[in-house]
Amino acid sequence: MATSLIFTSAGFSQNTGFGVSATTATTILSSDPTYTRRIYGITFTNSATQTPTVTIRVLDNTSLVGAAYITTATTGINVMTDLFGSSTGAALFQKQKDANGVPYYNIPATWTLTAQLSANSTATASIHVFGETYA
Repeated sequence: MATSLIFTSAGFSQNTGFGVSATTATTILSSDPTYTRRIYGITFTNSATQTPTVTIRVLDNTSLVGAAYITTATTGINVMTDLFGSSTGAALFQKQKDANGVPYYNIPATWTLTAQLSANSTATASIHVFGETYA
């Protein structure tokens, strides 16, 4: 990754839905062959009464090794949970702040984010990742 990123004037927003008992890892932010992405937020919305645990992994597409991850419990039905700002998420994702004090996480061009729900979940849920692209 370059020492100085150049804003491309392109934001991104990716929403990923999970079906009932979706306990396998699912890509929530696809790799981009060209651009580094600056993530500003990751939210989780649950549409079932269970409160599953969500595990987020940052994967290097070369080795498919989880570079870092967070695991956090979510809240109840139809309540949005801020995974980016959760206690475990903030420890990973909010280490850097831009000139306006907004926390962010840069993910290299070829890397992805995955999410996995806990085994006891029967939730239908969605995760929303948003940010900007940089060259």
